[in-house]
Amino acid sequence: MERAAALEQLMRWAGIPKTARPERRMLNVCELQALAKHPLITIRAHTEAHASLPSLPVEEQEREIRGSRETLQKLMGNPIEFFAYPYGEYNATTIECVRRTGFRAAFTTRPEVVMPHAYPFTLPRRAGQNVGGDVFGPWLRRAFLT
Repeated sequence: MERAAALEQLMRWAGIPKTARPERRMLNVCELQALAKHPLITIRAHTEAHASLPSLPVEEQEREIRGSRETLQKLMGNPIEFFAYPYGEYNATTIECVRRTGFRAAFTTRPEVVMPHAYPFTLPRRAGQNVGGDVFGPWLRRAFLT
């Protein structure tokens, strides 16, 4: 069963309306393009279906990775050079798929600071969760003072 059809069937069964909660909706294309213009924002590929890549056969991993990059490049009109592993999950095969697709680097979900000479295909990243300055500020200070 196609993913979208299966999700729709589950939502009907659970009595969940088709309209997403406003605070959980995804950006539309215009919003994404506007966000990408900000000098501190970099748009990264992240797969098409947000699957755990190591659980997929290599051909499907490649399709997910490549498809995500190609879609974003068409929408953004410029190269997409970075990849973020869904759930931070990867293995040696996943890393090789990302490298072969032509990305310059890839990010995990480890909330650490990128150190000099870090391996470019397992870089840490701080997840962009809804946290206020009282949480993010101290983390940022620690990151730059250590």
